[in-house]
Amino acid sequence: MIEEAYKILKKYDMLDQIFWGSFKELHTQELIRVDQSIPRFASQKEITVMNLAYLLGFLPFISIPFDLYLSPFYNEGLVKTKPEEGISECKRSLGLALIRFMTLVSAPMISHLDKRGIDTMLWVLNDVEDLARALEIEGSPGVITDRPEAFISLLHKRYS
Repeated sequence: MIEEAYKILKKYDMLDQIFWGSFKELHTQELIRVDQSIPRFASQKEITVMNLAYLLGFLPFISIPFDLYLSPFYNEGLVKTKPEEGISECKRSLGLALIRFMTLVSAPMISHLDKRGIDTMLWVLNDVEDLARALEIEGSPGVITDRPEAFISLLHKRYS
């Protein structure tokens, strides 16, 4: 599948217009094998390593092998989402706690990544309050939202 996607992107001369990646490490390694020059986002393993490095104070001293850091942003919409099939309530609660913690430490980490030339996208932000909080983070992260009209409205109010 990755090879097919690559051929289509190459055929339509789109390789310089995309980021690609996978949260699964196996797929990430395959993407790198196919074409390591295409900017990619961090795998789940790389996100975990980054967070641990940040918490332990090692982040300034390690190389960053990806171009885009996707970070979940704790919000009420996330809490209300239906858990994936097969995920216990305990695992879900632990995951939400981890995301809440990551959101608390994300501002300084995003600032650090920005200074190192790594773009950041926060996801999924659908409430105006969450979008506004994201805009306050130094390093001007990008956001992933299902409500672009709310984001556009917020930008108009803020910058007009």
